[in-house]
Amino acid sequence: VHGSLKGELIPPDKEFPTHLGLHHHGEEAERAGYSLQELFHLSRSQVTQQRTLALQVLGHIVQKAKAGGFASLLKGSVLQVLLDAGFLFLLRFSLDDPVDNVMAATVHALHALLVSLDDEEYLDKAFSWYQGMTVYPLIPNSEEGELEEEEEGVELTPNQKLPGKKIKDENKPDAEVARYDVVKGLLKTKILHRLRYILEVMRPVPLVVLEILDILIRVARHSTEACVQVLDCPRLVETIIREFLPTQWTSRPAEPGKLLESLHG
Repeated sequence: VHGSLKGELIPPDKEFPTHLGLHHHGEEAERAGYSLQELFHLSRSQVTQQRTLALQVLGHIVQKAKAGGFASLLKGSVLQVLLDAGFLFLLRFSLDDPVDNVMAATVHALHALLVSLDDEEYLDKAFSWYQGMTVYPLIPNSEEGELEEEEEGVELTPNQKLPGKKIKDENKPDAEVARYDVVKGLLKTKILHRLRYILEVMRPVPLVVLEILDILIRVARHSTEACVQVLDCPRLVETIIREFLPTQWTSRPAEPGKLLESLHG
């Protein structure tokens, strides 16, 4: 399966002119577009533009997959194929890239994977209701560890499950945890520390800042344990309050036709 630079599927028999940039020197070089394997390979290229392009295309694919864009065209889940191939850890590795464009493309792909803007819109509307701030945690319902115990015939009470499961998760490899819980898998990779560093030191453009804040909100909605990790991450909340929720600020008149260059301060 090959896709375009916008994440759209390209039929095997469809031809495109070479100036569109859809042909390359990988496998099946005569076919236009990129396979997932080729995109994974490009994301680790020594050429900055290739890393950025691969991550941008992967982000487009995730967006389309979550919107159901491949449901009638492919069997199975594109997202599951990506996760089984190590997509989550590819993103975590790319998030450490010192190049701003690569980091921004990674944040965008991570945002596409984790955040549902429709969910956030309705949760924001419900916030003003009576006890609207109280919502169910967005944690996976059935997790691998619990299913294994049920198959073995061991029935545990909720109070017995939580401590035991927490100990099991701490002992499991990150990749195994991420198979059934993406957020928990990311938290085991110290992603909060990296996001804090990006906000505090790299000070990215407004779009990247907003997407990081969306990601942090999604992490906090996962569970009480995730909330505690957000609060305990050194200087994370302090940086957000200082840079984006100041008690005093100097008003900057917006210039017509000029984009806002920074949200910091």
